[in-house]
Amino acid sequence: MQFNIKEQQILQYAMEHGIIDLADVSADVETMKKQEILKKYHYWQGSDGRFYFKYRDNDTGKKKKISRASEEAIQDVILKFHAETAEKHTLVTVFSEWMNDKISCGELQEASIIKYKNNAKRFFAVDEDFSNADVKTMNDDIMESYVKKVIYTLGLTAKGYSDFRTIIKGTLKYAKRKKYTAYSIASFFLDFVPGKNAFSRAAKHESDASCFKKSELKRLKNKLLENGRIRDLALLLQMYTGIRVGELTALKSCDNIAKNKLLIRRTESGGIDPETNLRTTRIKETSKTAAGDREMILTMECQNIIDILKKINFGAEYLISENGKRLTSKQINYHLQKVCKEIGITPRSTHKLRRSYASMLLEAGIDTAIVTNQLGHTEIATTQKYYHYDIEDDTEKIQKINDTIAI
Repeated sequence: MQFNIKEQQILQYAMEHGIIDLADVSADVETMKKQEILKKYHYWQGSDGRFYFKYRDNDTGKKKKISRASEEAIQDVILKFHAETAEKHTLVTVFSEWMNDKISCGELQEASIIKYKNNAKRFFAVDEDFSNADVKTMNDDIMESYVKKVIYTLGLTAKGYSDFRTIIKGTLKYAKRKKYTAYSIASFFLDFVPGKNAFSRAAKHESDASCFKKSELKRLKNKLLENGRIRDLALLLQMYTGIRVGELTALKSCDNIAKNKLLIRRTESGGIDPETNLRTTRIKETSKTAAGDREMILTMECQNIIDILKKINFGAEYLISENGKRLTSKQINYHLQKVCKEIGITPRSTHKLRRSYASMLLEAGIDTAIVTNQLGHTEIATTQKYYHYDIEDDTEKIQKINDTIAI
């Protein structure tokens, strides 16, 4: 049957003739709205069978946890909380929502989550009126004033500004995607370019050294060989391969797919258990970056270390284990710092060992593409920009200069 009338008239006709029940339609719409709201919040069922929801109290700023006996009851609590707080979306609330979205999708490692949250807290505290204003009110003039204030107040370096921009762009792009605001932060940062003199210069301290010097690596190597324990062998393996510590602790014997070849196909991942609020670690059966799985080339020295670890941990699931239990990246990092103190050099992280490995290869003229593959980088530019450091001591530099200018 054809109706040559407008859509509103069709709907009116359907309701009058009992084809559509308006009450049912309204109920369905309300249900859909509730489901959309609930998707924005995280709640969980505890081991005790009760349902839990965490939120930040607007008056005290402290986190609170509510529990209910049923899922329906906790959903009612969330819907009430949303109704009371959803009238405006601020930088603070949208940032929190954006973080929850990235965490739920597994896009961020624990270290990144902590870094983002700590940085956001500093940036938002500079101007709390701005940070707690509705994002609908954003415009270029207000944003420029805030950005300049943050740079000046916190004395941001160029790197600090990059971190700040990442948080502000991510938060407001998420807000626009959610239709909380029509403001385009991407357009703002495209036009706003602060001068180089706007930034502070990071002071260099010995403790902030980006990598180990050659003489330090020799002393470190000798001490690790002298100790000869599993943790020492693990550090030697990283020193000789540049492998990420999370990849190191996720290795299995079967990853040594051939003599002088190591397949990297999993990594350790950290996170916060929502029930206990404690740090947990697990193994992800995927590589860390978009570069995907990779085959690393091993020197004979590396292969010998792996063979020793295989014998010591025969039957264990993971290559880097003690008494059958896998060692974590945190334990390996702690051991490196302990050994550094023992030999009297500045304690550094395992990531600095990785940088030292890359710097030695690049200094020796090894093809950058090979170094990039060994490190598991997605792009060669990353290797060139962030992993090429001066690893020579002053004594070596003086000798080179003397040799060059000798007449």
